[in-house]
Amino acid sequence: MEKKTNYKLFKYGIMFIVIISLFNVITTFNLGSSIDNQIAISKEKLKPAKIATIILTSTCANCFDISTVKDTLKSKNVEFIKELSVSRTTTEGKKLIEQYNIKKLPTLIVKGEVDKLSLEGFVKSDDALIFENIPAPYQDALTGNVKGNVKLTMIKDKKCTICTGLDNFVNSLKQVGISISDEKNIDVSEQKGKDLIESLKIMKLPAILISEDIEEYPISQNLEQAGIKKIEGTYVVESLAPYVEVNTGKIRGSIELVLVSDKDCEECYDVNIHQQIFGQMGMAIENIKSVDISSSEGIRLKEKYNLVNIPTLILKGDLAAYQGFDQIWKNVGTIETNGDYVFRNIEQIGQGIVYKNLETGEIVKNTSPTN
Repeated sequence: MEKKTNYKLFKYGIMFIVIISLFNVITTFNLGSSIDNQIAISKEKLKPAKIATIILTSTCANCFDISTVKDTLKSKNVEFIKELSVSRTTTEGKKLIEQYNIKKLPTLIVKGEVDKLSLEGFVKSDDALIFENIPAPYQDALTGNVKGNVKLTMIKDKKCTICTGLDNFVNSLKQVGISISDEKNIDVSEQKGKDLIESLKIMKLPAILISEDIEEYPISQNLEQAGIKKIEGTYVVESLAPYVEVNTGKIRGSIELVLVSDKDCEECYDVNIHQQIFGQMGMAIENIKSVDISSSEGIRLKEKYNLVNIPTLILKGDLAAYQGFDQIWKNVGTIETNGDYVFRNIEQIGQGIVYKNLETGEIVKNTSPTN
């Protein structure tokens, strides 16, 4: 009986070993097959993607150069098996526009082994990748109209010799990549200028009229926040001071600058730096007067404005035309009852600045950093 039992145990043990061996063989086979498959997939991925490209062209001379996108594509792991260029006006072009729902031209269509590719600026459409990141100006694929070519009209008053115009504004538009296709200058004396001023309710000159093509650019999102109004499909940018008040014809923003110094204080800072600062701010300084504190005029100014520290300056004139300037000035000086602006906080110029205290006669060097 004991021998039979031992025999059964031996028999079952052998069967268990055989089963385990078969399991290991099957598992090893499956694992090997999986590894082989992964290796095959990896090898396939390493092969260049075989692609065909189609450039769908536009008739816009200054539109985006789509060839730069194709050149970038050539640097990828791809093999070009076909390269075509198709016009939107051809039967093939119209078919491609409809099939892939193309909105802007020029564009690049990539077909073939596109699943191997990950391309920035492209979207998958049906069996192809379509380049969609097309900046203005571009051609509308359906209508053929060119969008993003901005037209500017400048309305000026030639009688205003201190008005600086809005040239810096125009230059800033060009610097951020906005295409200016046309620039016109119109004087307020011309009938066209008068008509535009009336229809667009322009209150200040110079003014720039911007066509709504500006809306094709990201900067358009900031126009309303900047206080630029849109009237009858045109964006109106009115000049800051100095400007001509349309209703009255009055020139606003004319300023006189009085520079007060002490010829005996050689260490004191150069008061003329203020002239440069105001010029950079676009303020229209029509008259500059330099006064020594020891002169009769200097003594009069000292008493009138209770001057304590020099060099200093006094601004006179139509300062109210400079919106927000009064709030800035409160950090560096005072606004007198007669409307004159007096610079008093010399320390604001910066650490190390040297000036003279008129009450003590002491030459002071500012050691405090500028706030």
